Formats: sequence, structure tokens, C-alpha cells
Amino acid sequence: MLVVLLALLTMSLLGCGGDEVGVGAGRPLLVVVSAPSNGPQANLGEAFAEGFLAGFDGRVRRFGKLTVRVVRTDPAALDGAGSDPSRIATAADAYARDPRLLAYVGELDAQATAVSLPRLAARGIPVVVGAPGAVGLSGRGPGQLIGEPARYYPTGIRTLVRLVSDDRARVRLVAAAFRRRGCKTPTVVSDGTLDGDAALRAFRFEARRAGLAAPYEWRYIGGRADLGVADALAAAPRPLCVLLATAGGARGLTLMFATLAAARQAVVATFDRFDGRAVAAAARASSRLLIVTWARRPAETAYRELGRRAGRLLAGALSTLGARAQRSGRLLRVLRARATGELLTPRLVPAEALGIRVDPRPDAKQPGRRG
Repeated sequence: MLVVLLALLTMSLLGCGGDEVGVGAGRPLLVVVSAPSNGPQANLGEAFAEGFLAGFDGRVRRFGKLTVRVVRTDPAALDGAGSDPSRIATAADAYARDPRLLAYVGELDAQATAVSLPRLAARGIPVVVGAPGAVGLSGRGPGQLIGEPARYYPTGIRTLVRLVSDDRARVRLVAAAFRRRGCKTPTVVSDGTLDGDAALRAFRFEARRAGLAAPYEWRYIGGRADLGVADALAAAPRPLCVLLATAGGARGLTLMFATLAAARQAVVATFDRFDGRAVAAAARASSRLLIVTWARRPAETAYRELGRRAGRLLAGALSTLGARAQRSGRLLRVLRARATGELLTPRLVPAEALGIRVDPRPDAKQPGRRG
């Protein structure tokens, strides 16, 4: 019985279902993809993982004398509420101790990355991210929180590799759009996560640069999110322009639909954190919804492209380095140089004009609206 329990524990640490690591004679090196397979962001996680495998060109590849296998781990809480810090920490610790690990790709939100990053950075493992935009994950500037970025890098070596420009570029677009629409005092609604609070701080700076007044701010701290945001927006300055700063998930969905219901004539901008069904429903609720994304279309299309970009980046670096990828710091330097040269820039697009393809799967997991 003890042997069986240990085997099951090992499988749970190494990811989802059939993606566990094989321990054959070849001892393949590993690239880990962290993407949710349940909860509100499950469709985005599936799109990202599928895109990565397409960009990497398979689950197992050879690069010279190296055999590299892609495995997946799931950062989502089992109750579907969002990312599970303890689950992320357990998996990241297990992989950080594995000498076969070459790189870690994911997650979809900054608070998840804030858990895995220091554990992997302690071993010098490159962590490739796309959706998380929090400035303090990788550097200093408007938007960083107290103790960032030092608290993520125990050795002082920054191992984060970005695929998309950080929050400063994203909220700069929003501030400019609000100014064009005649907003003088913008409103920011934060879901209280690292993503939300970091974006709020970055927006304060960019709003001032755009000639706007200091934002009217509301931050979720507990209780009924829908009622709280409705009361806040009723008191917000007019004309109403709202930045919804959220990591997505169940709380983000609640805040998005509560914001759209409470401010039907407002311009509402939010980040690309929701799947196609949610965005399509939001676009039907408001013709003035704007989404900050990095692709031609948001939701699954954007995350599939992001995963494909990550897969191509890893495959290209490993093709260049071959066996040298195992040498200290080599892979990180090549990944960073290539990603910097191909950094995706954000764009602001109206949700209603995107023709979003809704996932037709009848069993697709749909989030409840919980605060």
C-alpha cells in the first residue's frame, strides 16, 4: 500500500493524467508547462498548452544528443476558484529538485508566478511567462510592490523571460484611450490580487502622464464583490471610464459583469483574462468594452498564439545550444535575447468587433460567479 501511495503522490506532483514524466533509460530532460485544466481559466489553459506543443513541435523532441520531453502541471485549485498557491509550491519544489529540468513555462496569472518563480530562480531555471504583466516580477518601475523584484530572486539572478510587454505598456494604452474619450478622472477597479494591484499602481503613473486626474480607486477586500463594485461605481466621477484590473478567475468574472451592469454607458477596459464564452457574453452586455490583448483576437486565440510563441522560443534556443543548454546560464541568456527581440506588444481592441469563436464543447467548464 505504501508503494502505491508514493507512486500516486509522484504522479500528482508531475502534472495531469498522462503527462507524467517517464523514467526510461534515456532519462529525457524536461520542459514544464504550467496551465490550468479546470476552473474559470481551463479553456485558456488548454489553448496555451496546445499552442505550446504545436510551437515546440511535439511532446518529445531530440536536439542533437539531448532528448527533451514536455510535461504539464496544473496550478488550478481543485474547487475551481483559481490558482492554488500550495499546489503550485509543491509542484515547483518537486521540479526544482529535479536535475533534468531545463525550463518552466507559465502560469496565466502573476500571483501563481510569484509562488513558483523564487523556487525555480534559486536553481537558475528560466521561467517563461506571457499573460502575467506585473512589473515587479522582473524589474523596478511604476507598478512594483514592496520588496519586488528582490523577493523573487534568492540568488540575485533574474530568471524571468517575458513574451509580452509588462503592465506599463498595457495600462498606457488604456490611459490614452480614456483621454481620447473625454474622461478626466478615470476609475480603477482592482480584484485585490497581485495582477490587480500591480496594474492599479502602474495605471496611476500612466494616467498622470496622459494628463488625467488621479484615479478614483476601488479595491476588493472581501464580502460580496458585485455589491461592493456597484456601490463604488455609483459614486465614481463622470463621465465614467473604468479600468478593470483583474487576474481573471471567478472573482474577475463577478467583477466584470457587475461593472458592466452598474455602468452600462461607461467605457470599460480590462485585460485578456477570460475565455471566449465570457468575453462574448460581456460584449453582448456592453458595446463599449475594450480588451487589452497581444493578438488579433483575445481569449483562446490569444492564448493559443502565446503558447505557440513560447514553444517556438524554447525549440529554437535548444536547437541552437544542443548539449550546451545544460550549462549554467546558457539557456537563460539565449531565451532572454530571443524573447526581447520578439517581444509581443499589447493592443487595445473592442470586444464586439472581434468575432470571437466560442468553444463548442458541450462539457466545457464554465465558471460560476463567485465573489
